[in-house]
Amino acid sequence: MHSLLHFIQNVDLGVYYWLSRFHGSRFLDNLASYLEGNTFFKSGLLIAMYWYFWFREDREQQQRRATILAIFTGAIAGLVITRAVATFAPFRVRPLYDLNLHHQALAIASPSGFMSWSSFPSDHATYLCALGFGLILLSRRLTIPIVLFLAGWVCTPRLYLGIHYLSDVVIGAAIGVFAVWATLKIRWVYSHVSRPLLTFADARPQIFFMVGYLTMYEMGSLFWDIREPIHVALRIATSAPHHRAIDAAVISVIFVCGIIVFCYHAPRVAMMSRRMTRQALLNLKAT
Repeated sequence: MHSLLHFIQNVDLGVYYWLSRFHGSRFLDNLASYLEGNTFFKSGLLIAMYWYFWFREDREQQQRRATILAIFTGAIAGLVITRAVATFAPFRVRPLYDLNLHHQALAIASPSGFMSWSSFPSDHATYLCALGFGLILLSRRLTIPIVLFLAGWVCTPRLYLGIHYLSDVVIGAAIGVFAVWATLKIRWVYSHVSRPLLTFADARPQIFFMVGYLTMYEMGSLFWDIREPIHVALRIATSAPHHRAIDAAVISVIFVCGIIVFCYHAPRVAMMSRRMTRQALLNLKAT
């Protein structure tokens, strides 16, 4: 085991040092920074493609929509797993912040917003590779474009800038792909998440798409508005006094339970509302 970890570390350092040879090139440094920071093209394109598959009309539309909801469930589950591992596993300093490494200076300012975030595993790779893998399952013709996009636009700039080691990206991508694959194999997700949500969408489309817009907005921004407070709460749980850890745990449990309750009861409320509306129409006709 020790020899394997030593081998992985050597590969990580070898890749980082090889890429750092190109540091100082104003063109490459700015290109990598632009690719890494542009969420419109990085995650927005993937989300937009899911809208295409959602509204494409054919005989498999309902089944495809159920699959899309299951894919989203798996992608979010993979992101949660990755953040939990990054929080509770030993902290790994990102290569660009490691003072023990020999760095070639960039021609641009080094990213400074990742110092309190552990490098392992990469949540970017987890989340975006999960979404990319889902698109491949929806259309096998997208396999090569999606793989090239994820490797070239998502992963390589973060390796080049020293935000992640190679093993961070590989393990993160594996978590995301496995989470989506496993979710699609669990029939419970279809019966208790996808199908109820589709029923709710038919009964209350104005509410479903309102919540859907907010969800897509956060998915497009990689849940940054949500991840930051959760990250702070998890850091409190692992480093603060005991009573603050309990407070953080309670808040997290309440948040998760709220999502579960909504997903489970919202379709039932919608069905009851439809029945009450039909009964009211029948009463009006009778009078």
